Amino acid sequence: MERFSLYFLLCLLFTLAVLCIYGNSIRRSIILNGGISVLSGLLFLILAAPDVALAEAVIGSTLSTIIYLVALKHHQIVYVIYNVETIKEEELQMLFNDIYSPDHIDVHFINNHLSLKENLSRYRFADYYIVEEDKLYIYALEQDGHRQQIYQALHSEFRDVEFCVRKDKGEERHD
Repeated sequence: MERFSLYFLLCLLFTLAVLCIYGNSIRRSIILNGGISVLSGLLFLILAAPDVALAEAVIGSTLSTIIYLVALKHHQIVYVIYNVETIKEEELQMLFNDIYSPDHIDVHFINNHLSLKENLSRYRFADYYIVEEDKLYIYALEQDGHRQQIYQALHSEFRDVEFCVRKDKGEERHD
């Protein structure tokens, strides 16, 4: 019986690890990571290491999960993706640094020639902007007042701005 529960927990750990890696959101992956810690604690308990199991339960599942979730709430990454030779990165940096506060938001500027679909799959855990000639696409994880202010500020700089709220199964467009 002990051997069966050991193998079952190992398979469950592996499954949670795969779900954590290929999850649709960072928050879900953090919570799954906490589940991995709880299962690891049970595994240590089965292997007759109650002190390690207790430490894993307290530190691994509870404390680290809370720290990750708090850090996620207070920190945001934004990608500005452009593939236009007419726009210089310095101009984009000046524009976006005026809009974003550097304290809690990291703005990364990426010059690539990937398609819109490839960029959607690559940068799925962050808000990002795709700049094309005089059009700007805004892909946000959620819609709130802060993002609407950014939309209004950028609308004065670009002739055409398209705002989309990203969902797990597609996008909902807001112009």
